[in-house]
Amino acid sequence: MVDFFAIALMFFGYWRGRKRGLGFQVYKFVMMLIPLALGCGLFKLAGKAIELLPFFDAENAGFTGFLGITGLSFILMLKIRGALRSALEKKFGTEESSHKAGIAGLLRYALYAVGIIAGIELSPAEFLTSGSHIAGAVRVLLETPRVS
Repeated sequence: MVDFFAIALMFFGYWRGRKRGLGFQVYKFVMMLIPLALGCGLFKLAGKAIELLPFFDAENAGFTGFLGITGLSFILMLKIRGALRSALEKKFGTEESSHKAGIAGLLRYALYAVGIIAGIELSPAEFLTSGSHIAGAVRVLLETPRVS
């Protein structure tokens, strides 16, 4: 079911990307990529710091660290969004092929799916993703060595 959801989300992203243009899609992709990469890369480090708080257990610390790092970096990205958007739309323009914009939209929504699945994998509700091929790939991403 999770795989079906992720694929449907990506097709929706392709359709929506064709409507909005390449410059906007690249801007939104970058706005999602950086927070997600930081959340996946630093959740263990943040989780270890959160474990020191008396009301968090080890199981929820990684999930909370992922949400915290991803959320904070997304907020920081919002602070620079005006300059980033104008630079990317100037570079990629708005007159690009709708097919390219569709692919950029598909990739953007694939990041959304990865973020949602990563959150589920790190939460106590990880049983929801059992048997999912995409969740298996996200599990590998989360288990690779990184800053800890």
